[in-house]
Amino acid sequence: MTDPKNNDFSERLQAYYEMETECAEIYHSLVTLFPEAGDLFKTLAEWEERHADIISISIGFSDIGGISDTIVPGELSMINKTLEMTHNIMISIETEKVTLEDILGMVLKMEESMGESYLYEVMTKRTNSEAISYLQQFYKDEKTHAEMIRDFMVNEGFNREFTA
Repeated sequence: MTDPKNNDFSERLQAYYEMETECAEIYHSLVTLFPEAGDLFKTLAEWEERHADIISISIGFSDIGGISDTIVPGELSMINKTLEMTHNIMISIETEKVTLEDILGMVLKMEESMGESYLYEVMTKRTNSEAISYLQQFYKDEKTHAEMIRDFMVNEGFNREFTA
């Protein structure tokens, strides 16, 4: 008999992986659409890819029971909320009817969502888990994506205040 709790964890891991992958795709698309912010978006895309790698490795660890389910949010709905944001952002990008300031507000809101900010919290806190400590080595100490976006907005003179 399959453990339903384990199925839920697997589903959350898969959804989280999809979320990180979609975030990377968004930032790759933005490099081309807004070359004036290309360096920011390229860096964010690379970091999202690294996050997807961390979740991919976590999926492998979970298959052998080597990682705690605290690696991802406890509620699938939190991840799905961020996934919905990524889908809406992709639609805006595809129509190209969005300004740089608008897209910065959208991605800032996405980055501040529970789904996106959760990994930062897990990767920067102390842990007794050998598996999570191993994954933290990949993560390193990096600024939150939201901080990077806010810094860029200030440097570019955008005055609108964005919050999740």
